[in-house]
Amino acid sequence: MKKRSAETSLAGMVVLVLAALVFAGCPGADQNDPPLPPVQQISSLVIGIEAPYAPEAPEPLPPLAVKDDVTVDNGTIESLAWYKGESAAGAFAEYASVYEAVLVVTADADHTFAGLDESGVTCGAASDITVTVTDEGSRVSIVLTFPETRAAPAIQIGAQSGTALKNGEAGEASYLVTVTSIKDGTYSPALAWYTDNNGSGAAAVETITLQYAALILQEAGGTLVLSATDAAAAGNYYFSIAFAGAVSGIQLLNVANSIVSVVFDLPDDQTIDLELNEDDIDGRTFTWETPSVTVSFPGDLYSDEQWYLDGDPFMPPAGVNTITLVPQDIGIGTHTLSFTGALISDGKVYGRTVRFTIADSGE
Repeated sequence: MKKRSAETSLAGMVVLVLAALVFAGCPGADQNDPPLPPVQQISSLVIGIEAPYAPEAPEPLPPLAVKDDVTVDNGTIESLAWYKGESAAGAFAEYASVYEAVLVVTADADHTFAGLDESGVTCGAASDITVTVTDEGSRVSIVLTFPETRAAPAIQIGAQSGTALKNGEAGEASYLVTVTSIKDGTYSPALAWYTDNNGSGAAAVETITLQYAALILQEAGGTLVLSATDAAAAGNYYFSIAFAGAVSGIQLLNVANSIVSVVFDLPDDQTIDLELNEDDIDGRTFTWETPSVTVSFPGDLYSDEQWYLDGDPFMPPAGVNTITLVPQDIGIGTHTLSFTGALISDGKVYGRTVRFTIADSGE
């Protein structure tokens, strides 16, 4: 009985020893082992995305960013989709439009987005941010709304300025050019000429050119200079310019008539009145033509011709029928240039008078 009891006691001790060894080998069994780490809450999220909309942006509008171009801390970008309104967008293809980027971000291991809201998400390029946390905090959906894309490139041309152009004289005309959504720099505008201000017909103008092929824009503005040769005929010319993917509206270039021309074309006594401004006529040429009736009376139609300027006899040299109007020589006020002569066909004496008034430009 003692041996069996001893054997029984020995067997029990072996079981206890084995149990102790097994218990000692189990991890975490020791009450002094550290606990598992808690899940960390993500309270802020910084998104880096490029969305250029400034006027300095290159032409054309840049492509949309893809997932690999976007950075985010404390997570991984699962997907990125772009929208313009309700429609999916594949590029910044339209000016003056609002685009949205929808990102789905998954949290890093042992992290959660639970509790994250708009105040904790930062994206410097976005104008509005919407945050929706899903899947028990493991994912967050973020909608980034960007400012309206820049306006389409545009060119505006001001009215003609500078010294008035006159036919028979070379000169220049200046125009203030302002632009929208076009970078500062040097451009070579292309000119198109029209027959009217509606742009309804093309006109070939060889006597007027772009004086400076380089139009320099600084702070969205510059000066366009057109040059007219002395062969430019008096009249109105209409043009537009184009560069940087934009076309301006139609603007007027006026070449004034530097010659005041009067034609006596009736065999009756008559008086013609001209109202002239001092600035408009200074240095211009006043011309006249000997009276004529019809082409059936060739040659010199009048005998005993006599011209008067302000009542004083005036006979220009043969073949010369011009007076240069210089206000300081002729004077401000009303003047007359008159003609009398006998019409060869009937022997009657006829008179013609041009009365021109030079107004003081200060009036």
